[in-house]
Amino acid sequence: MTAPLLQVRCLRARYGKVPVLHNVDLDLADKSSLGIVGASGSGKTTLARVIAGLLPADAGQIIWRGQDITRLSRAARRDAAVAIAMVFQDPQSSLNPRMPIWQSVTEATILRGTRQGRAALRDQAASLLDLVSLPTAFVDRLPHALSGGQRQRVAIARALCAEPQLLILDEPTSALDLTVQAQVLELLAQLRADLGIASLFVTHDLHVVRRACDQILVLDDGRVVENGEMAAVLDAPTHDYSRRLVAATPSIGKAMDLDQFA
Repeated sequence: MTAPLLQVRCLRARYGKVPVLHNVDLDLADKSSLGIVGASGSGKTTLARVIAGLLPADAGQIIWRGQDITRLSRAARRDAAVAIAMVFQDPQSSLNPRMPIWQSVTEATILRGTRQGRAALRDQAASLLDLVSLPTAFVDRLPHALSGGQRQRVAIARALCAEPQLLILDEPTSALDLTVQAQVLELLAQLRADLGIASLFVTHDLHVVRRACDQILVLDDGRVVENGEMAAVLDAPTHDYSRRLVAATPSIGKAMDLDQFA
């Protein structure tokens, strides 16, 4: 049996002295998609950031392709997790407003100390923009000249620069209208199929997770209360908290069909 791409075991984390995650376990298979859902303050983003190496774990293990990367040095952790990339909720704040798109998109290449010149980097950026269905002429634009949906595509292109095996997406569609949201979800599905990458999708929106994910993990106050196949959990949740989340989402999977906006 093939080992999971990512395993999290008994993970705990805190902000200062305040515990946020409590013994979280999860498994992510290669090329699959896991939705992490819960109300605001449930620990979703903290979990994503700890897995990405942006926040420290207080205890537990993060096992990437069989290697425990939880307590490596910062440099070793960066090398071990180079195949994990993150797309943040707000591309407006995650993109440098003074940096042209080609520099933002090729940031991973630049940080690795590439000897490529400006022309080669612009060509690489153009290829990445084409991958996310943006005009290659955008390479010289600044972020403020793009729409919110276009900026989010740029953020996805930047994450793809390092050729990751896992994309962690933190509420990547929450600031977008329904039409653009559906387009971005369609793009992510296409990238997953074409590139064979896995994804962790952090969201509070059960419509989005039904559209984007194979598996679902429900967090409540930093604890996993339900974990399983997406359709099984959303169609017949077994935990009271999961049932309340589903009940608070009107017509999930029926009237609110995001395909109609694609």
